[in-house]
Amino acid sequence: MRRGLMEDTLDATITLNPLVLPGFISQPIMTESLSALLPRTHPLASKQTLRFCDIDGETFLIYTNIGFWRSIVERELPHATFLWQEDRSMFEILLSTSDALAFSTEAATPYTSHQTENVARVAVPLSDASARATFYLVYRTDGQGKGSELIERVLPRLSR
Repeated sequence: MRRGLMEDTLDATITLNPLVLPGFISQPIMTESLSALLPRTHPLASKQTLRFCDIDGETFLIYTNIGFWRSIVERELPHATFLWQEDRSMFEILLSTSDALAFSTEAATPYTSHQTENVARVAVPLSDASARATFYLVYRTDGQGKGSELIERVLPRLSR
């Protein structure tokens, strides 16, 4: 994506890191934070926050298509067991019937089933810096520090 911006084949992209170069603007548009989904009966379920080291060694049910979060949870939880699920509906069924831990973010729709009253799960935020990701809209300026009209019209909608 960055190469496309540099070679002028892309007008804009969304990245996890700002591009700090003349002729580009990097605008933060969203921060996503990871939480652990624990059964209400889990010994850590009453905590206000957790760190990865608190849950390393646990078993996690994880939907396979979690993007960049996969490398983070694998790196931060080297002693954990991961039960990867490719089928979203199967993942949600197992999430409602299993004692395995899982992950949630405020932006992830497949992990919202823990919010219903019938599911006995608690979302506990992870406080580690690696459990937060800021997304940036990176776009080329016109050489005078002003971005394209389209980007500047869309940007306020993305920042909500």
